[in-house]
Amino acid sequence: HDVIMRLSFAALALLLLSYAGSRSKAQDAVDDSSQICDAAGTACCAALPPDNPSERGVQVSFFLVGANDEYGGYRSAQRSSAALAALVYGLNAYGLKAEAEVILVDWQPMWGKGKGSASPEPLRCTPEFRKVLARVPLVCEGPTDGRACRKGLVRIVEVPPNVAYRYSKEAVSEVHAFNLAARRSRGRHIFRVDQDTLTLGPFFRWLHWQKVSNWTDLNHVIWKARDFDIKREQVPTLVDDLHFYINHHTTTTAADGQPAAPCIHGAHGAKVPARPPYDKANAKGGGANWGECHNQAVGVLGLPIELVKDIRGMNEALIHWGGMEAELCTRASQSPKFINWVDISKEVCGYAFAHMTHDYAHHKNGEVPGQAMGFANTADWGLAKERSIREYVF
Repeated sequence: HDVIMRLSFAALALLLLSYAGSRSKAQDAVDDSSQICDAAGTACCAALPPDNPSERGVQVSFFLVGANDEYGGYRSAQRSSAALAALVYGLNAYGLKAEAEVILVDWQPMWGKGKGSASPEPLRCTPEFRKVLARVPLVCEGPTDGRACRKGLVRIVEVPPNVAYRYSKEAVSEVHAFNLAARRSRGRHIFRVDQDTLTLGPFFRWLHWQKVSNWTDLNHVIWKARDFDIKREQVPTLVDDLHFYINHHTTTTAADGQPAAPCIHGAHGAKVPARPPYDKANAKGGGANWGECHNQAVGVLGLPIELVKDIRGMNEALIHWGGMEAELCTRASQSPKFINWVDISKEVCGYAFAHMTHDYAHHKNGEVPGQAMGFANTADWGLAKERSIREYVF
């Protein structure tokens, strides 16, 4: 009997040691992200043909750009995957996924110099993104009986290292990445969100208000600044705690400590107010001045797709320049397709955008002296002639 008991305890000890070892490996693999991915049947890292194009009426496209690098002092994939996860979670939770898509441009850096240099793995293959992509819900459309459910809420567009290097030798070119996404957008409106920005519940509630009001404001330029910072050490845990961050950042107090104004869309049946046309008497030189536009550099900036195409997108000479959104805003206001912009800071009910903090790297502003003064996007803006760019649908 004693021998049997000793053997039983020995077996139990071996089992516990085995479990502890496997748990340690799972933690090293970022919470079993590979297993989650496989269990969900999601081809996170396989090049499979996309589903047939969806016929759903996409109203809004969200744009993110990311790279598998160490920009900001730690893995930027931690921030960009959290930014993507927040958009996916919010669009699904607030009943918006049928009218939305998220386009993430993976600007793939080249390690070393010259053709054939080693480069990091695509973002979709990283542990951080595998975990997020495994949780992307299908989008269902059509009548309740016989509904078609397809992939398509998230589209990852990869700019391979040799192409990325031709356009920007030092780091990500967000202006090219934004233009690439705009050309591929299926929506009426495109929202640019920084890859270090977490989108929260108050913005999704405002967006749902737009939906029930027949998307009244999608022909305007829309913007809002960020509201607060998330500490760097909190960033790796965000993906597993999105419910808290998305849904628990409302406030009844304004920034100056006074009671916040009543929520404009909180009342039942509240309609989106009429937006007046832009008064060009406020502008300088026939377009909006930078004083009106400069705050559009953070948070969210949304533009009608037809307006973006009319002005040929962001200025592709402004690689690494800080004023690219303001310059875009100025040119947009000169277009006949421009109506006005809407600052939604007084219409969202609470904190809508949070900044995931990081170190700041200082890049040289462009490569040609004085290039910020001109605009020379050609008809091939947005990498239109590049044939090696690939897209993956989730």
